Amino acid sequence: MRFAFIAAKKAEHTVTILCRCMRVTRSGFYAWARRGLSKRAQRDVVLRTKLRAFHAASGERYGRPRLWKDLREDGEAVSEKRVGRLMREEEIQGQVPKRCKQTTDSQHDDPIAANLLDRDFPLCQ
Repeated sequence: MRFAFIAAKKAEHTVTILCRCMRVTRSGFYAWARRGLSKRAQRDVVLRTKLRAFHAASGERYGRPRLWKDLREDGEAVSEKRVGRLMREEEIQGQVPKRCKQTTDSQHDDPIAANLLDRDFPLCQ
């Protein structure tokens, strides 16, 4: 995390000053920069791409359980927790369907007013 910060800010300040502020060695920073992404990070890049694609294909409605299932069907061996972490990092969220709230009590003995305007009010869908 410290090295990524240094890499982002090295255009504004010298690497020596940034390394001193972050309390890391310059050689450690350059070794990190040469090393590249780990296998796990490389796999995360692939999974993130697929997650974004599946999420977009669902109309941005699917959440963690369905996206995890889509990844499994696509042949990816991945845990639900990892999918959840990647979704948080990518700021992907599923949409919770709104519940239909019943506001009318039809089981009563009170008189019902006549439908003078002849309007048709459909029930919650």
